[in-house]
Amino acid sequence: MEAILDFSSPFSVSTFDELMQQFYSPNASTKANAQVILTQFQEHPSAWTRVDAILENSQLDSSKFLALRILENLIQTRWKALPADQREGIKNYVVGVVIKKSQSQDNDAKGQQQKALLNKLNMVLVQILKHEWPHNWPTFIREIVDSSRANLALCENNMVVLKLLSEEIFDFSQEQLTSVKAQELKQQLCSEFAEVFELCKDVLSSGMDEANGATPGDKARRKSLLVVTLKTLLGFLNWIPLGYIFQSDLIELLQNKYLEPLDFRNVTVKCLTEIAALRVGDQYPDQVRRLFSATLATMRNMVPIEKIDLAKIYSTGSSQDVEFIQNLALFVSTLLNSHLKEFESDEYRELLMYAHFLLIEICKVDDREVFKVCLEYWHSLVSQLFNELQSMYDSRGSTGAFVTASMSSPGALQDFLQIPSGRRTVYADVLSRLRVAIIEKMVRPEEVLIVENEEGEVVREIVRESDTISLYKQEKEVLVYLTLLDVKDTERIMSEKLERQVDGSEWSWQNLNRLCWAIGSISGAMSEDVEKQFLVSVIKELLGLVEVSRGKDNKAIIASDIMYVVGQYPRFLKAHWRFLKTVVNKLFEFMHERHEGVQDMACDTFIKIAQRCRRHFILPQAGEQGPYVSEVLDSLPMIIPLLSPQQTHTCYEAIGYMISAHPDKVAQEQLIGKLLEMPNLAWDNAMQAAERGTQDLLGNELDVKILANVLKTMVASCIGCAGGSPPTTFTARAGPKSGSDGSTTNGVGGMVSSGFNGSSSFYKQIGRNFLDNLGLYRASSELISSAVAQDPKVAPKTPRVRAYRTIKKETLRLMETFVVRVEYENYLNLVNEHMVPPLFEAVLMDYQKNVEPAREAEVLSMICAVVSRLKSMLNDNVQAILNAVFSCTLQMISRNFTDFPDHRLNFYKLMKAINDFCFEGLLSVNETSFKLFIDSLVWGFKHPQRDIAEMSLGMLQTAFTQLTPGLEATNAFYRRFYLLLLNEILAVLTDSEHKSGFKSQCLVLAAMVRLVEEGVISVPLFDPTDLPPSISAEIPSPDALTNALFIKLHLRDLLSASFKHLTRVQIESMVEGLFTHYRDHQRFKSHVRDFLIELKQFSVDPQALYADEREAEVNRRLEEEQNARLRIPGMVRPSDRPEDEAQS
Repeated sequence: MEAILDFSSPFSVSTFDELMQQFYSPNASTKANAQVILTQFQEHPSAWTRVDAILENSQLDSSKFLALRILENLIQTRWKALPADQREGIKNYVVGVVIKKSQSQDNDAKGQQQKALLNKLNMVLVQILKHEWPHNWPTFIREIVDSSRANLALCENNMVVLKLLSEEIFDFSQEQLTSVKAQELKQQLCSEFAEVFELCKDVLSSGMDEANGATPGDKARRKSLLVVTLKTLLGFLNWIPLGYIFQSDLIELLQNKYLEPLDFRNVTVKCLTEIAALRVGDQYPDQVRRLFSATLATMRNMVPIEKIDLAKIYSTGSSQDVEFIQNLALFVSTLLNSHLKEFESDEYRELLMYAHFLLIEICKVDDREVFKVCLEYWHSLVSQLFNELQSMYDSRGSTGAFVTASMSSPGALQDFLQIPSGRRTVYADVLSRLRVAIIEKMVRPEEVLIVENEEGEVVREIVRESDTISLYKQEKEVLVYLTLLDVKDTERIMSEKLERQVDGSEWSWQNLNRLCWAIGSISGAMSEDVEKQFLVSVIKELLGLVEVSRGKDNKAIIASDIMYVVGQYPRFLKAHWRFLKTVVNKLFEFMHERHEGVQDMACDTFIKIAQRCRRHFILPQAGEQGPYVSEVLDSLPMIIPLLSPQQTHTCYEAIGYMISAHPDKVAQEQLIGKLLEMPNLAWDNAMQAAERGTQDLLGNELDVKILANVLKTMVASCIGCAGGSPPTTFTARAGPKSGSDGSTTNGVGGMVSSGFNGSSSFYKQIGRNFLDNLGLYRASSELISSAVAQDPKVAPKTPRVRAYRTIKKETLRLMETFVVRVEYENYLNLVNEHMVPPLFEAVLMDYQKNVEPAREAEVLSMICAVVSRLKSMLNDNVQAILNAVFSCTLQMISRNFTDFPDHRLNFYKLMKAINDFCFEGLLSVNETSFKLFIDSLVWGFKHPQRDIAEMSLGMLQTAFTQLTPGLEATNAFYRRFYLLLLNEILAVLTDSEHKSGFKSQCLVLAAMVRLVEEGVISVPLFDPTDLPPSISAEIPSPDALTNALFIKLHLRDLLSASFKHLTRVQIESMVEGLFTHYRDHQRFKSHVRDFLIELKQFSVDPQALYADEREAEVNRRLEEEQNARLRIPGMVRPSDRPEDEAQS
């Protein structure tokens, strides 16, 4: 078989086919051997010379496909390096094969098998065109049009070629062509498009008429040609000059000949959708109206919504029917989205209403994607109507008057809404039906998955950005707009549907759930008075429904819906204390309900209410003897016994939120003590028993579980008492002075907080058990190490070892949770002085000496958190941290890119924290440690995992900004590492495996160019006595060599050696561009992108080269949308709306 690699001997096609058969053999050894030979064959520079023999003589399609792949790779990467006669020969050969294959195609099974091969040939031809047309092949368009008129089969394939060419130039050019070449091809195709357009029109005009009296085979070929022509036209419509569409009879041709026949209607609707999406401005108003009127009139005959059930057709009809309904949704929504106001005159009113009622019927089909298409238009419509209504009302007063009136003067606003005015009146019936449709299609606002974690525990995981959540958000926004447009109609529809649930006429779990999700979604969209009346009525009906329902399942569903609804209306709850207290007491009752899901829902609702109404629980209320939180704490022993550990932790966190709102630090500490009374008692009992020697603390499985559960309870309580998530940015504040009020600072255990935020009051609790925690940590670690050393594979999976690891991990999480929430500078000093030394002593040494499977990734995460909070206070600890965790962790993660993923990610987060906050300490470490840090950074930006590569590149950028020019440490860094880092950055930049980091790679490269071009680096980066010959030849003397010139010449030599197929002119242009554009990031990035495309290294999937532009645009749009939502009542869920603590 190796004989095929000898290109000096005659080539045996049969041997090649035999090798391909071996490659597809089920025998692994045979397959592997064949793969090695085939890979060597493909990579050989002369492999393309065998392509013609394989295409003409091979009996296997797989062999022919491989040959075409070799030829395509040659064209993409080495076409310009071939002699002109060879390029011309390849071009003529490919054209000849394409013509031959297209003319010999049949419609039988064999012909269908050959179609895939012909499609690949067409793609190869298009790759040639991208290089040769128009300069070396100026007659291509004329040739393909003329040949199309001679033969139906050839015409059909030519249409496919034209479609592929259009897609390559207008759809994929950004990713595969330089910007200059792409623009040139676009202009050329536009200038020659008239001939192509006439060809398409001629084919479509003749239609099936020329097939009259023809054989069935000719009729089938004619039909196939028409379908392909329509698909080709579809590919043209988004870029051709508008005159071809609106100044010809193309639209009428599509409407009259191809819209109704079953064989053509789907692709025709797609063509009309593409036309409808065009932004024509005021150029062709009459043509756009004819497009609307003629097409909708035909649609009304084809789809009489009064007589047919689209939902039933969609579920039981043919695939063509399903596709037609999908295309119909796209066409109608696109047409109305683009040109709605042009159709709102009385002349088109009937068709306009039909179009909207048709969309409502389409909404009812059981297909989420179809519904999302329709929903996008409904969102656009109702937001337009709301903005118009808001402008009309605001014009009578000040800006924002509509929103103010909707909240504070609902009566005056309702009087205004009753006046028939504006476009809202036109769509009143549509909007009323839409309210019903949206309610009936409402999806669940939050997904909860039950999963098993690494320790074998069943926990709840909330997926917040799933497709369902995204759909819910859009439905919510539409429903909020609908409510603001007519709150009475929304209230009426929801009340009537709830009544039908109560009387049983529409009762089902799904219907009730969807209705309650809809009711919850419009929280904040009504005025407080209307909301109160509506919500009281809803809760009354739901409570009544609980009483009359039979069966635990029914009661559980209703209970969960009640909890969901009340949890969405914190404004109502805060304004009505008695109702709030009743709701919370009811939640405690539901926590004792053992039905699956009810306890989870009760705990979830409890924590939501605690977060949004926390201040109301700690202030004395009228008629109450004291703060309600005290009552909750007194009842806690009766509340939690029937809850799972996860649910218990949720309750502790919720009560912690209540406590965090207390303004008095002494009372706050007392409440925290009361909250943690039971966990502390369990902890003390275990510790005292261990001290007395009455039991082995970690030898009893039940005791281990108790201790782990206590630690988890502490973590949850700490999160709640600190008020939730840590701040995203941190500025240390001076904080209150300790000592004057009796607080002391004699170590961690004796520290009593003073004037802290919620986490400050928790310092006392941390200090209470701190030394015991560390002792327990060491003991658990020793037991884990001993067990793992005896059986490294099985021991980590045993319940006992997993329980010990839970204790270690929860200890680390508790420390991290507390430290990241500390705010005041004087308390940071206390943490640094009293907590960090014993903590690091216990954790770092344990991590270093442990066996690999027993090292916890949470150690790295905790150290990262401490470094990020204490910042430069830890400069003196950097060497100790590196000594303890770097070498041993690198041994774990550097063997491959897959083992120990959590350790790898946390390791680089720790590196980033040290680099960002302790850079001075990093520069002072010994030479070996610093070299290890840089090597880790280089290995990081070579990593295939994007977040690690991005962190590493970001660290390099930060390091360049933190290095002070002129210092000896800075000069030493540049002398030793600049060229190394430059070479490595270029290596990943030109490697297609690392294309996702393109933006950051360009930023680093531009920064490195700036350092030499602007003279920031004062020390020479070269040895004048040992210059490469290629550089010495370019300069008159070593004294004339600057860092900038040296780097230019170095880059030139490096790129020339790496990419031998590039010309000197191309490489010098690349290097000069780097030094010309380094200040302009966009131009710099575009310059590098064009060079990479020229390399053809990114031809497989170059989309990531544009990822940052797409990401920036998405982020900008999301920020604008969020700001707009915040200005509209009810648009943002109460739990997601920023709110001042004083108001909560």
